[in-house]
Amino acid sequence: VADVLHVLHQPKTMRAGMTWQLIYQDLKPANLLIAAQDRVTVIDLGGCQLVNLDTGQKLLPGAATAGYCPPESEQPYNLLTPAADVYTVGANLYQLLTGKSPLDFLPPTLGANQPRAAQFDFKLLDDVCRPVLKDLILRCLETDPGKRLEDAQSLQQAMQAILRGP
Repeated sequence: VADVLHVLHQPKTMRAGMTWQLIYQDLKPANLLIAAQDRVTVIDLGGCQLVNLDTGQKLLPGAATAGYCPPESEQPYNLLTPAADVYTVGANLYQLLTGKSPLDFLPPTLGANQPRAAQFDFKLLDDVCRPVLKDLILRCLETDPGKRLEDAQSLQQAMQAILRGP
């Protein structure tokens, strides 16, 4: 997943000198297909935010699912950065490890299509993963995008360091 996000985040120069960047922003279990040998395919690119980096103009607003999206997506005019996708990876890892959907941590009156970040119970991670992995998830789910891992490449490096071990 981090590999796919890394490719999507690469700025693409288009005609007329515009440089575009995609932010996936709607990563959730329903958008992940797992095949043989644990190969993961990310689907539903229709929800991506498309930004003209030269002008800072949002060309497509994209879609975000409550619970999985970062706090900055709650403001419809915010331009998301790759750190937003790092947050969504953290939300998915949280669900994978705890069995608790981020939707379980939203107010009951909130609609699923209204972007809203979840208020996770991080204590649930204590018994299901090593402290180093919990720390990574906490960094991914940091509410301040400036304190999160900045992009998919940083996420890949942090995950590889955990896999290599001490």
